[in-house]
Order: sequence, then structure tokens, then C-alpha cells
Amino acid sequence: MKKLIVITMLVVMVFRVMGCKNPASSSTNRTPADGSGSGTEAAPFIVGSAASLEKIGTGDWTLSAHYRQTVNITLSGEWTPIGNMADAFQGVYDGAGFSINNLSVSADTHFQGFFGFIGKDGVVRNVALRNVNIIAAGNSVGSISGFNDGIIKNCYVSGLVSGEMFVGGISGGNGGIIENSYTTCDVTGSVECIGGITGINTGTIQNCYVTGNISGFSNAGGIVGENEGTIKNSVALNSEVTITVAFNAIGRVAVDPGTLTNNFARAGMVLKRDGTTIDVLTPTPASDNIHGADVVPADFNGANSRTWWTSATPAGPGFNAANWTFANNRLPHLRTTTGAVFREAQNPAVQSP
Repeated sequence: MKKLIVITMLVVMVFRVMGCKNPASSSTNRTPADGSGSGTEAAPFIVGSAASLEKIGTGDWTLSAHYRQTVNITLSGEWTPIGNMADAFQGVYDGAGFSINNLSVSADTHFQGFFGFIGKDGVVRNVALRNVNIIAAGNSVGSISGFNDGIIKNCYVSGLVSGEMFVGGISGGNGGIIENSYTTCDVTGSVECIGGITGINTGTIQNCYVTGNISGFSNAGGIVGENEGTIKNSVALNSEVTITVAFNAIGRVAVDPGTLTNNFARAGMVLKRDGTTIDVLTPTPASDNIHGADVVPADFNGANSRTWWTSATPAGPGFNAANWTFANNRLPHLRTTTGAVFREAQNPAVQSP
């Protein structure tokens, strides 16, 4: 026994001399230091504070670099969007399931949001924007971006978005891809093209849902204001969509058909023109028109919700477990692109009629 104790002590001493560490405390398992990295895909710049978030697009932290968030961040003061139409964000921002809280914008210019303009090579993923307050007297206003020409995926947003024309809960305008995302934002616009996901769409929106109310002067839709692109497998759960002009266009899912496939809208959603509720929907609600097929609360938010959300066309939108978690009597919760859960609890809910 004494021999065994001596041998054990010698082994411990050797490990100490060699600097060996317990694998559980290995540096490979530690959170990288805030501000570290080189901006490459293999070694992204680490965003671990509000100060680092504000560095994006300045100095070596270029608009074409890779970024990864490592903590929940709460902002204060006014946010300046990353990138613009002349100098778009062409990099990759990975929120990694962490949240950005209280992003606030009060501006009288165009292209407002977390990002002003996401270019064709830009990717924004796994971002949770909680309690945004974006109010702009300009066009192309959204939460994740003012305009997206790249890819936005696996993101969710709560709060308020308001602008003039091309206003959306995720992006003011979309010419790229928005997928596997949701928003509970109320969205308002003083002019036209106002939508729950985006104000105007010439790209693709898929496997998304919205719950907030939409209001504008004209051309307003639960998911998209004016659609010239593709919307598929998406769900408009807005309580109300309103425009202030008596004869202009309105849709439960979108205005203008573009390409619409397997979309749904809340049965009983209130559509109003100039304060008057529209009683007759033309064309009749169906998955391939601007109003989307009816879905009732027992399916989207009730006892059947788990099976309805995961069912494939034509029964449901066919959301998958790689990107979402499901349970009866609640709306889907989002996963990250790696299948991980987001770091703060999600509680999306529909508004009362």
C-alpha cells in the first residue's frame, strides 16, 4: 500500500512539472477572450461585450470578416447600424444562440437595423434580438437588417419596428434568403410595403412565422408587404393587419402573389382598410394565394400544435426538429444552426384578437 501511495505521489509531481491539466479545465473548453481572433472562419473575431459589438466594421474588424458572439449583451444608448448600401456587410456574424438586448434606433435616415445592409456574401445566423425599439423616419427599416441581399437564418426578434416604406420585423427589404426565423414584433409604416418578416421580398422566405400586428398606409401583409419573390412553408399568426387607405392592397400572408407555396394564416385574422374590417377574402384562403390557408388555434398553439407544425404539406408547414423544438400548447422554439438551444428562454405567443 505504501508503495502504491509513493507511486501515485510521483505521478502527480510529474504532471505538475510537465504542466499537465485536467481535461475539464483545458483551454479548449474555455470561452475565448473578448476581442480575440483574427477574423477568419477558423478564428473569428470574438464578440464578448457591447464594446466589441460596436467595433464591427472599424479598423481590422472589417465588414468581410467572421464574428462569433460568446455572451448575452445588453445595449444602452442609440445603435449605429453595421454596414450600408454603399459598403455592405459581406462577412459572417454568428450569434451562437446568445442574445442582444435593448437594441434601440431613433434615426431619420434609410437602412436602419442591427445591420444596415447585408450584401450578397453576408450571413447572419443564430441571433436573438430581444426587446428592440427601432423607430426611423426613413425607408428600408428592420430589426436584423434594413435590407438583406445575403442570408439570415435561425434568428428571432421581439419588440417594435417602425419606419416609412419597406419596413419588416426581420428585414426592411429582402433580396436574399430568410429562413428558420420568427418575430413577435409589431411593425408599423407610414407609407407602403409593411410586413411581419419583410416589407418587400424579391428573394426567398421559408419556414418562418410571425405573431405581431402590422399596420401601414398601403400594401401590408402578415409576412410580406409586397411579394415579388418566393414565400413557402411560413405562417402568419398576426391578430390584425391594417392599412389606412380604403382601396389599396392587403393580404394575410402577402400582397401580390409572386411564388406562394404551402403558407398558412390565422383563421379569424382581422384585415382592415381605412378602419373597416374586410369580411370577404378574395381569393378564398388557400396555401398558394396571398391569404394563405386557414389554421386554427388548436393546431398552431393548442393541443395539436406539436403534430401540426411538423406535418408536411398540405397538413402543416413541415418545420423540422433540426431547427425547432416543439410541444403541445405552445409555439415552436428556435434552435441554432448547430441544433443547440438559445441561451435565454423563449416565450413566443400570439396576441389576443
